[in-house]
Amino acid sequence: MKETVKIKKWQLIRYSSPKEVVDLTGEAFVSVGKRAFWKRGRLEELILPNGASAIKTEAFRGCKRLKKLALPTDCNVGIAAGAFQNCRRLTAIEPFALITSIGKYAFAGCQRLR
Repeated sequence: MKETVKIKKWQLIRYSSPKEVVDLTGEAFVSVGKRAFWKRGRLEELILPNGASAIKTEAFRGCKRLKKLALPTDCNVGIAAGAFQNCRRLTAIEPFALITSIGKYAFAGCQRLR
């Protein structure tokens, strides 16, 4: 499987890769679209680019190995409903202080999140 990044109108629509650690700092988008990373089994760590200010509904739902998400440091970020639902290994979203809104069930099933 090769890396696939699909961006449309400043939104990351779909991402797939065999990589466990993904650095998207070189990409240009402002939101992670609905189900963009849905059930990406190998994803363990993700670094979002500066300017990314929204994580849409179920964007990371079911990413069972996801442990850490690094947010951009230049803006506040809103997280929609169910965005990280059932990401059971998620332990950190950094810096957490930049999150301005959290939708319903955004972290449901994230038992390890501090």
